[in-house]
Amino acid sequence: MSVSELFEPIKKSHAIAETIFFFEFANRLIANQKKMESLKSNLADLFSEFDETKSVQITLENSETPSIQQNSDAIQMVRRNATSNALEWIVRIAGPSISIHCLEYYRWAPAKQFFLDVLKRVLEALDTQEPLLGGGLRVLDRFRFMPSAGKYNISELLDPESVYVSDHVFSSGERWHVYTGWFEPGKLESTEVLSQLNLDSSYTTSSDGELQSFVTLDHTLSLRDSENKVSKSPLGALSDGKKVLDSASELFEAFHLCNKSVIFNVLNKKIAEQMNLRQGGA
Repeated sequence: MSVSELFEPIKKSHAIAETIFFFEFANRLIANQKKMESLKSNLADLFSEFDETKSVQITLENSETPSIQQNSDAIQMVRRNATSNALEWIVRIAGPSISIHCLEYYRWAPAKQFFLDVLKRVLEALDTQEPLLGGGLRVLDRFRFMPSAGKYNISELLDPESVYVSDHVFSSGERWHVYTGWFEPGKLESTEVLSQLNLDSSYTTSSDGELQSFVTLDHTLSLRDSENKVSKSPLGALSDGKKVLDSASELFEAFHLCNKSVIFNVLNKKIAEQMNLRQGGA
């Protein structure tokens, strides 16, 4: 479904190029080789490639020379499409961080379910007692400008009345950038949800050397413990092994709905409606 002649969603039927679920703990998660092997075993039926790497920690102190420490506590796991060999999912664990990347997004419900299954297996393998400091959702939407359809006119893609889009964008041609951030209103005790929106129009060189123009909508929602009272916040629930999946499901569902609301506000309303951003299920 091409919702605009001038701007084509990167995946034809939708514009989501990548969805990232991420977490940050207090300390490194893979403390020994036993945990590394447990991760591989727990996820062997979902991922086909496992690449152990090193995390790098750089500390700047009073001396002019930075302190560099490498730890064998990082791994990347890859899942590919059985037919096309295209990347579908990537899991990265390095130091205190976990990120789960969906690169073949179709619908939210199955993507969230697969993420929760992966998260459950990862946490079981790590069996960590480290406090959870933060987590969030990042969604990248991309649209390809189609010069064969006419002159670049960003108002066919973005809403000139959007509170998130600066006026100068609509008179800046094919190259512009807008970055903004704010705290989402809500009733999450002892926590803050930081919303960061990065809008960009720029050129990318294709595999055959041709310059193509893309518009990217990069939206991140980050939950952080604002009062250092993890046990009383939604992060505390995520740290409870018995409640983690239910809590994660509820939290990321709220993130998803917030992302849809923001992107709906950003996009030209005709396009937003055609992409089903107002109703659930996209």
